[in-house]
Formats: sequence, C-alpha cells, structure tokens
Amino acid sequence: MPLLLFLIVPIIEVAILVQVGGIIGFWPTLGLVVLTAVVGARLLKSQGRALLMAAQGRLERGELPLSELAQGLLIAVGGALLLTPGFATDAIGFACLMPGTRLAMGRAVQKWLEPRLVRAGPAPHQGRDDSIIDGEFRREE
Repeated sequence: MPLLLFLIVPIIEVAILVQVGGIIGFWPTLGLVVLTAVVGARLLKSQGRALLMAAQGRLERGELPLSELAQGLLIAVGGALLLTPGFATDAIGFACLMPGTRLAMGRAVQKWLEPRLVRAGPAPHQGRDDSIIDGEFRREE
C-alpha cells in the first residue's frame, strides 16, 4: 500500500499541476506552489509552538499529553505534505495544520495511539513499599 501511494500521489500531483498551469499559466502556478510552502511553514511553526506549550503544561501537571502527541503527529505529517510540491498534498497538509480539522483528526489518531502507548508504558508498581526511603549514610564514631 505505501509503495502504491508513492506511485499514485506524484501522478495525481503532476496531473493537477499541468491542469492548473494550463488554466493560469506556468509562473502563477509556480508562485502558488511556493506561496503555499511559505504559508505552510509559518503555520507549522506557530501551531507547533502552541502545541508544545500545551504539552509542557500537561506534563507539569503530571498528565500524559496524549491529545498533544496525536496532534503533534498530525502537525509533522502536515508539514511534510506542505513541503511536497502540489495542490492535493497541500490541501491535506493544511487540513492537518488548521486547529479545527486537526482536532477532529487528532481524536481518531488518539484512539489509534492510546492502546499502543499504554501497552508500551511503564509497568504498574505492584508490591512496592512506599514507606521505604532510599538514601545514603555514613557512620560517625
């Protein structure tokens, strides 16, 4: 399946670029591709920074930032898609970066991610005695 995507996506992108170039011309089409990359990079930076701040806040409260991890994955995918020249990948990339659509997609990613993270997390503290304090000492005589 991934190999098929690597073959089909570029063919679709080239077809769209040729169609758009035929309608508005080569230079305007090239300008749009560059413009979407620049706007996408700025959006990627701002959304990534905001998400990092939210994740740090959750970690400071001792919570697992699962929602932020899912949205961070979408931001990374969106950024990669925006760096790929083409209009179809740009549309999907912008959807991954826009807060509203990212939140909706993030819920699905979170449901997929949660059982994998819980399984990979630390083992529960069974039989642990919290009354024991670990430390160092030295004997003085």
